Amino acid sequence: MSRYRQVLQFFVVASLVAAAGALPGFAAHDAASVPAQQGPRLELLVFETDACTYCEIFRRDVAPGYRFAPLAASAPLRFIDVAKVDLDRIGLAARVDILPTTVLMRDGHEVERITGLTAAETYYILLKHMIAKNE
Repeated sequence: MSRYRQVLQFFVVASLVAAAGALPGFAAHDAASVPAQQGPRLELLVFETDACTYCEIFRRDVAPGYRFAPLAASAPLRFIDVAKVDLDRIGLAARVDILPTTVLMRDGHEVERITGLTAAETYYILLKHMIAKNE
């Protein structure tokens, strides 16, 4: 495949993803703002805050790759700003004391978590195992 065709294909996919609202700024959302779906549902919640340096590193180095990974179809990624949401309403098994913390939710209840910042490769290995175990 020619380099031009690869670049064009990348921009087509990126524009489709952006049009679907999956890319712009990775905006944090209130947990109550996402519509409920039928059947079992897996979702990754990343707890963060604006003043967290490690959260910024996570968004820059780890999160962008997940948006295009096959795992994203099984468990979409959503950011939760701990300063703007009542964490008691989310269904967590324990408090969130370290940021960023990634929590795998199944049907609105926590099943597993990754606490703190890890390298992207390690993060994706852990997620693959967690998602496969809970699908």
